[in-house]
Amino acid sequence: MIGADNIMRFKDLFEKINNPVQLEAEMNNAAYPYLEELRHHGVDNLEECKYFLLCLDKLYQLGRISPLRDPEYDEALDIYLDAGGEMIRGDMSSGDKAVHVYPSLKGTIKKVHYISEEERKKRSNVPTHKSLEQWLQSVRTELLDNGYKPGEIELGLYTKYDGLSLILEVENGKIKSAITRGDKDLGMGQNKSKLFRRINFEGFDFAKKFGLKCEALVSYENFKKYNKKFGNGELVDPRSAATAILNSDNPALEELTYLTLMPLMIIVDGVEYPIPNKHIDPFPWAEEFQYGARVRVDLNHLKGSIVAVEETIKFLTDEIKEHLAYPADGIVIRIEDPEIKSILGRNEAECINNWERAYKFPPETKKSKVVDIVQEIGSMGKLSFVAVVKPVTMKNKVIQRVSLGSLARFMELNLAPDDEVLVQYDIIPYLTVDSTCKRSGNKPFEYLKVCPDCGEPLMFFPELGCMNPNCPSRIIGKISNYCSKMNIYGVADGIITTLYHKGILNRISDLYKLEDNYEKMLEIEGFGKKKANNIIEAVNKVDSVDPYTLLGSMGIQSAGRRMFQRILKKIPFGDLIEFTVDDVPKLCNIEGIKFKTARKIVEGLMENRKELERILKYVKLNSNDKKYKMTVCFTKVRNHKFEEFLDKMGIKSTDTFTKDVDMLIAAPGVTKSSKIDKAAKWGIPIMSINEAYVHFGYSEY
Repeated sequence: MIGADNIMRFKDLFEKINNPVQLEAEMNNAAYPYLEELRHHGVDNLEECKYFLLCLDKLYQLGRISPLRDPEYDEALDIYLDAGGEMIRGDMSSGDKAVHVYPSLKGTIKKVHYISEEERKKRSNVPTHKSLEQWLQSVRTELLDNGYKPGEIELGLYTKYDGLSLILEVENGKIKSAITRGDKDLGMGQNKSKLFRRINFEGFDFAKKFGLKCEALVSYENFKKYNKKFGNGELVDPRSAATAILNSDNPALEELTYLTLMPLMIIVDGVEYPIPNKHIDPFPWAEEFQYGARVRVDLNHLKGSIVAVEETIKFLTDEIKEHLAYPADGIVIRIEDPEIKSILGRNEAECINNWERAYKFPPETKKSKVVDIVQEIGSMGKLSFVAVVKPVTMKNKVIQRVSLGSLARFMELNLAPDDEVLVQYDIIPYLTVDSTCKRSGNKPFEYLKVCPDCGEPLMFFPELGCMNPNCPSRIIGKISNYCSKMNIYGVADGIITTLYHKGILNRISDLYKLEDNYEKMLEIEGFGKKKANNIIEAVNKVDSVDPYTLLGSMGIQSAGRRMFQRILKKIPFGDLIEFTVDDVPKLCNIEGIKFKTARKIVEGLMENRKELERILKYVKLNSNDKKYKMTVCFTKVRNHKFEEFLDKMGIKSTDTFTKDVDMLIAAPGVTKSSKIDKAAKWGIPIMSINEAYVHFGYSEY
């Protein structure tokens, strides 16, 4: 299984890294192996999977390129939700927290990836991907269950803009708050009202007080200008420009002129109206940019009705891609009948309207032919596969290399030279085949049996890779893994590889001797004084860590930081690093550690003992002797100030629900969750968060 420490790994990345470039680099290494783990084994730990998805969501919020394509993120999210996880909602990175005054306007929209069931069955290889027809069938069932006779209904189709969601609170013509989508559990987001204080609605006489859901957008034309003037040409798309503007605490007034607030939904006196709308439309100019339509479907004859929906969406898609001046990535599909909307309702816990779905545009696809498949030993010795294809140009980029990910996918595709393939490109390229792709008849590529770097036979552990500890790729990967897990930022794989081949880095502890090799570093092409100093400073900055972090960063098989955190609760650090094979039974006495795992951990400790001794000459271990008198766990609600209050009282807060938890704290009104079911089964007390405030004497809320 991949990473016993991923829960700590992804949690640390999410909570501690605010530099989007660093987060992107870290997730590039971790995303595909973890996705493969989810595909083949499902969710082993909900919290681990939650923070994995939150890291990807944070990249999206920060305007960076996610290592997973949208369909792959959706697949991981669906696997997580099916396992009992809660809907993932991220937050912006800066700004003042504020409570949503119009909470019904906030939230996310569940996706459908296909229109008809016929299309889904023909094209889908992801079981969790749904069709619009499936959703409408479930709507019919829900209506019947509620005693409502289904028939023809009207669907509204609206442009799904690719920007950042903002909810405005307007009173007497002034914007009182402009809040990002924020934290669903606390009903809080980032208040950006100070950016829009010059906007007023004083000419609007239809209501003195209303809520307005907008999408903050940068047009394609403005993106080119903004990127040149403020982004140094480094921003990847209009959404990243909008993110840069909103995330800035004090953007220049000129920067704000590049931003458009596109109105999507307005709420007046408790009634919501989509924009544009025949009943109330204070923004007639928005109609110019809103490509939409109305279409009727018969819930009792979906097979025939869905054809009209499919044709309408195809027409809108072509119109949007050809004419819309702003980025859009799909169509929002809403049921318009108020009575049906009332029956379907809203999932307040997940901030999802049950009467709407979002259809995402499929990525651009072109045919090409396979030239070669490059096989390399990557981080930690794993064999990776990259398809080299005849060049295709999509979105002004020439695509020639496409990662295939795992051995399983390489085997599944079974490619040969000159085979036709489909190359998809949205944010990152992806390769697939379908029934229209012609096979060449050539002999398929075979995976390597020996390591291309050291010549040793490749083995499964569990992924196919090189097990030789002296293999250059393994050594480079081990050092890279250490830097990543120890949060040593700025020492990328390329730097480690260069320093290894120059004889400067041969083991982890050599990182702490870089100052002794300073002059040698300056002799390397591209290594000036500034770069060398930055590398040394990054290493020296991490001069103290928790014991479990150090041990979990050594690349010991079957044991990461989370595993060592459990072990060190039972066995002192000094005793543990002196373990021999005779001490394996001591690890087996710890709940959840079986003999095979214990033996691998002890063998790894013995192999790394001398290296640990060398590292400990430079790195100090933190002492964490704090004792807690009880442990509480939260479900569907968090309040970090309350948790700080509990910590001062000697009460530990945790995300992971086990039998060791003394109390479960739930969101108000929530009576159903996997944690609540376990608490009832195990006899653990359950309180609402309001009851917990009173119980523990917390009043600052």
